[in-house]
Amino acid sequence: MTVHPLNADLYGGSYSGHLVLDARGRQPRLSLDERLTKVQAGPLLRDLQGQRPVTGRADVSMTVTAAGANAEAITRSLNGDANFALADGTIEGADILDRLCRTLGTASAGSLKREDIIPGVLGIMVPPPSTGNTGNRTEFSALAGRMTIRNGIAYNDDLVLQSPLLNVEGRGQFDLVTQRLDYRATAALIEGCVGQAGNRFSELQGVPIPVAIAGTLGDLDVQANLTAGIIEILRQRELRRRQAQVPQRQTPQPTPSQPPPPDPDKQREEAIRGLFEQGLRGLFGR
Repeated sequence: MTVHPLNADLYGGSYSGHLVLDARGRQPRLSLDERLTKVQAGPLLRDLQGQRPVTGRADVSMTVTAAGANAEAITRSLNGDANFALADGTIEGADILDRLCRTLGTASAGSLKREDIIPGVLGIMVPPPSTGNTGNRTEFSALAGRMTIRNGIAYNDDLVLQSPLLNVEGRGQFDLVTQRLDYRATAALIEGCVGQAGNRFSELQGVPIPVAIAGTLGDLDVQANLTAGIIEILRQRELRRRQAQVPQRQTPQPTPSQPPPPDPDKQREEAIRGLFEQGLRGLFGR
């Protein structure tokens, strides 16, 4: 059975598709070529699966094949490709910005200093107290990516999220059967971050911070690894300090009889390591 063209107006947008159902074998085989245009994703997902993990105006195209006599069998056998782009929406159950800011909520200065390293690292290991914010969501102006679906698992390696407060790039997978998400992303703040006491950590602006997002839809866990961000800030600061100390004259080229100049990358690494070790010694009193 072939159904084409298949069209509908729904959820503020439109649907068009090409459907082929072949029941001649041991189990029915399904082939779909579908497109959603400017559809409101929140109400659609809520009616389909009882919850709305993502909201926004969605454009989705999908070409898949599957086989099976019931919904679970069809989902487990899904194979194909999909593209998605959402505008002006939210990811429910995962407030990436709040997690980043709360992790630094114990720091005591307006910008990251050497003495802020330890509170920041401890904030990663010990979950910060709740801020009382009931709006547990990440707002975005654009969310897009491509997916390759293999046996009911969707793989994505080019996720891009843009918002007025942060940008996120990531890759991961989504199990369509168990509805479990597992992503590794990098978040960069647009205007720094404000901690619990109102402290603004302006040096975090634009610094890439690894973020892990995992869990089932509606119950996502966001973990920010600020260690990498802090080390990058220290590296940049040390680089600026060394550049400021370089005399404004041309460095003579070494002659064969002179030893080679020190490696600046190695020097920076040693300086950063020293700062970090000093902070640890200060914390534990040794």
